[in-house]
Amino acid sequence: MSAWEGDVSSGRIGEIELGMSRSRVRETFGDSFRTFRRTPESQEVDRSGPVMVSYRDAVCAFVEVVSPAHPSFHGVELLGRPLTIVRTELQHAGYDVVDVDASTHLISGSDVGLYVEGGIVKGVSFGRE
Repeated sequence: MSAWEGDVSSGRIGEIELGMSRSRVRETFGDSFRTFRRTPESQEVDRSGPVMVSYRDAVCAFVEVVSPAHPSFHGVELLGRPLTIVRTELQHAGYDVVDVDASTHLISGSDVGLYVEGGIVKGVSFGRE
């Protein structure tokens, strides 16, 4: 199992999970993280490799992952695969994929989002910003 593998339906990827304190997330990241703001007005985000963590009141509230992470949702691999295949596999598992726009899709009944570029799932998020 890689460090950034896991079923995001449980609210975790690797050792990072929703509800962790910021200090615990940073301890888990070790020396490999950097902190930045997406805009001058936005809150700080911590990033280590393919994982970015946003906080609310110093608690992990939203996580975004990109390749080479290996997130899944109830056994369905998500990243780097065509949305059409991911959608079909999720439907077979009892979940619908709701299209927000051409690049953003949500897995019904969850806080999991899929970011798609050129028909391929390029990013996965979970939690609430």
